[in-house]
Amino acid sequence: MAAAAIAVRIETDLDFSAGTEKCNCTACVKMRLWSVVAKPDAFRLIAGRRH
Repeated sequence: MAAAAIAVRIETDLDFSAGTEKCNCTACVKMRLWSVVAKPDAFRLIAGRRH
């Protein structure tokens, strides 16, 4: 039995002044990944269900 897909939309407050991280491994370079840390309390559920 296939699992049903649930659409979820979120928003978050990001503090770019706290710094960002850029990994230079092959996978991250190919994806052009540049990350920033978001604290759990900065996330807001916009659509979907909370479990």
